[in-house]
Amino acid sequence: MNVHGENSWDTQRVIQNYRNKIRHLNQVIEQMMEKEQKYQFSLNEKDQIIQQLANQQQKDREQLKKWESSYEQWQWSSDREHARIDQEKALQMLRKDLRISKEQVNQIRRQQERDRKLRKQLESELQEKTNRLKEKEEMEYKLQQKLEEGRQYLNRLQEKYHAALMEKEKELQNWKDKYSEAESLFQKNMDDLKQEQFAYQEQEKKLRSQLEESMSKREEQEKAYRNALSEKEKELQEARKEQETLQNQLEESLRKLQRHQEAYQETLLAKEQEMQREWEQKEALRAQLEESIRKREKEEASYQENLSAKEQELQEAQEEQETLREQLEEKIYNWEKRENWYQQRLSVQEQELQKVQEQRDSLRTQLQKSIRKWEEQESSYQESLSAKERELQEAQKQQELLHEQLEERIHKLEKQEASYQENLSAKEQKLQEVQRQQELLHEQLEESIRKRKQQESSFQESLSAKERELQEAREEQKTLHEQLNESKHQLQNYQESYQEALYAKEQELQREWEQKEALRVQLEESMQKREKQEASYQETLSKKEQELQRAREELKALNRQLQQKTSKQEKEEASYQEALFAKEQELQEAREKQESLCSQLEETMRELRKHQKAFQENLSMKDKELQTQRQQKEEMWTQLEENSRELRKHQEAFQRALLVKEKELKDLREQLAEKEQHLSELKHQLEICWKKINRRSQEVSKGSLLWSDQRE
Repeated sequence: MNVHGENSWDTQRVIQNYRNKIRHLNQVIEQMMEKEQKYQFSLNEKDQIIQQLANQQQKDREQLKKWESSYEQWQWSSDREHARIDQEKALQMLRKDLRISKEQVNQIRRQQERDRKLRKQLESELQEKTNRLKEKEEMEYKLQQKLEEGRQYLNRLQEKYHAALMEKEKELQNWKDKYSEAESLFQKNMDDLKQEQFAYQEQEKKLRSQLEESMSKREEQEKAYRNALSEKEKELQEARKEQETLQNQLEESLRKLQRHQEAYQETLLAKEQEMQREWEQKEALRAQLEESIRKREKEEASYQENLSAKEQELQEAQEEQETLREQLEEKIYNWEKRENWYQQRLSVQEQELQKVQEQRDSLRTQLQKSIRKWEEQESSYQESLSAKERELQEAQKQQELLHEQLEERIHKLEKQEASYQENLSAKEQKLQEVQRQQELLHEQLEESIRKRKQQESSFQESLSAKERELQEAREEQKTLHEQLNESKHQLQNYQESYQEALYAKEQELQREWEQKEALRVQLEESMQKREKQEASYQETLSKKEQELQRAREELKALNRQLQQKTSKQEKEEASYQEALFAKEQELQEAREKQESLCSQLEETMRELRKHQKAFQENLSMKDKELQTQRQQKEEMWTQLEENSRELRKHQEAFQRALLVKEKELKDLREQLAEKEQHLSELKHQLEICWKKINRRSQEVSKGSLLWSDQRE
């Protein structure tokens, strides 16, 4: 559980780091949006300047109309020369204003081109950052998947290891219980023997006196005893048959248990092989496994210490067996002295036989009931296991479907981005064509202006003041350009610093990946060492089991030898005493067998209960794992949906901004077309004015000649 908690803490830390990175990127995007807003604000200011220029041109048109009306009035006025001078000055002023307006329009167009380039750079940076965000989100998703798989594998390994330890501890506990039961039986037998010896010593005096009297009665009683013995032998045969049936049932139940255990172990081995294959494919979260392996090595060391203690206990048990052998030899010597005391206990033994038969019947019914219950529970457990495996398969299928859906979405988004970029490239080409046309128009206008400059050389004095004003405006524009260059340098520095930070983070990730690969190699080596240790440990266990089997065989051989000795000594005695002694031995063996059967039944019931508890715990753990997996899948799905929503929102906002920019470009194009029309109209009007001025100048020259002639 500690390993699981550490794993969850590490995953939360990794997720928190990625969330901090995403927050940092969101802040950078917000800064870029703010810059874009500032750029929009500057565009609005430039639009206002263009509107002011249009208003100024409208005022100039009105002024021209006024001058034309004044010129018509001047035709009939007397001060024609003064009016002509004023009109020439006004025309010079108009020409200067036109030149200034043309230069301002050219500057605005250049500034618009620069702003378009900046906008393209900002859009490319935003696209790169969105791609990086997508890549980081994919890395987060993959890391979370690997973390979940590592957690599941760790939990399963812990469960298997704890289950194996519990089984070994149960076996050792069973052996301890058996030895404790043997010691208690031995102590009881010793107490019984002491009591019997004391009673025998008291009765020996009485028996000696009664032997002489009973010899005459024996002949009469022998016939009755022989009849009773034949009846008892029949009852014993029946009891033996029933015991054999019970033993067969127990053996069958034990075989069934072994088969079920073997099937369960085979399923566990198959699952372990599948998990091992999955583990070979996965290369993450090795640092956490090192801690768990260290803990396991400590537990193995403690387990080996327990094994050494168990070996000492086995040696002590062997010594106790030797003492038991000596005590049994003493018992045999004491049993030779028993004679008539068994006659008095025949009636008591008959009653005990009846009780034993009743207990045997009850045990038989209990066994049958327990076996039926166990079979029903086993079938229900197998059904639940199959259901859990189906749920796991369905969960895996759902994960695969989710991966396919995500890949399809990513493919669709890539297609949308490609189409979007194609549209942008087409729009850029159209803009370039429009700019070329505008440049051609500007060149034509410049040529016409150059021609006009040759004719307007006389108006240079009035233009000098206007040129000074233009110089000031140019200086202001230079300051603005310097500010723009400074902002560009700041953006470039920021981009360089951001790229350096990204490169450093990539190097850190590469180093972490190399460290994890080295840890993976170390873990594989440690796992191989651990497998070797487990193999050696199993060999030691097999040796210990062989030693225990040998000890059991020695005990059986000793029992056989004791039986042979007792049989030889009993043959030497009288037939009547031999028969009684044999009857008592058989009754005693029946009691021991019944006690052993009862103990075996209790042990089997305990094992069944323990297996049921362990199986229920495993089922509860699997249910919890499934619930956690479902919760994690739901959380991941919600995160993916939120990320997709955020991406859609960013795309929608970006598309809206592009639509706004396209609308602004259309408006600018319309304004430029209107201004070009206005300039063409002004040219036409200027040409008309020049024609009128030339005519009037000719007329004035003619009128001045006539006037001079008249004066003369």
